[in-house]
Amino acid sequence: MSNNLSTNEVNKLLKSIYEKWYETVFIKTVCYNNANYSNPLYIKCTEAYAKAKNKVMIIGQETHGTWFKDLAKDNDIEILQNLYHNYLTNDYASNASPFWKFANEFRMENEFNIIWNNITKVNFCNSESCKIEQDIADKLNSDFNSLTLLEHELTVLKPDYVILLCGPYYSESIATALNLSNTKLVAPNSNQQITEINPLTINQRIQTSIKKLLWTYHPNALSRNQYLENPYTISQLIKKEMGL
Repeated sequence: MSNNLSTNEVNKLLKSIYEKWYETVFIKTVCYNNANYSNPLYIKCTEAYAKAKNKVMIIGQETHGTWFKDLAKDNDIEILQNLYHNYLTNDYASNASPFWKFANEFRMENEFNIIWNNITKVNFCNSESCKIEQDIADKLNSDFNSLTLLEHELTVLKPDYVILLCGPYYSESIATALNLSNTKLVAPNSNQQITEINPLTINQRIQTSIKKLLWTYHPNALSRNQYLENPYTISQLIKKEMGL
């Protein structure tokens, strides 16, 4: 991970990044008293991820209906990080959703483990659609200290692999969060359900060593759409692509 820091040091660094993002980006973008917005998804690195030979960042599960929506919005980053950590180390096991079944395919003690992330750190809570307005998403993903929030997280957590479970509908947000041209991205489709984003530009820009950056549909969509492969098949194809 970042400059061989301890897990505790990594989490302190993440906390300082989130504090800066909140001050310079978040409060200028979102009315935090609006009950329709979730709390931000703040990562806290686990020991299992830190020790894994192959580190996998899985991006895609939105916070709608499951994450922080009933918590008082006082932006206590440490509380939110601890909730995240507890979920990823304990509570996820009781979640039988397609997303978490998919994610668990990338856990094997010491060999590979995951960090969960989201392209947009905030979502709607009290509506049928949890996707926030595109202009707000773009602002939340704007640069601060020369990088986007996702880029800051990548530099600290140093994943070997990144899996985007966002489908084609988040192309603009993905491009903004990774500082890439949207016109050069090839989104997944029914004929090519897993696509790859060349990580070379990202690695050069933010000094990471991402080996593969793969993009497919959210497991819920894979489960519902008869024209798409099932989530288990896609997870196995991705593992093959990674050589795991």
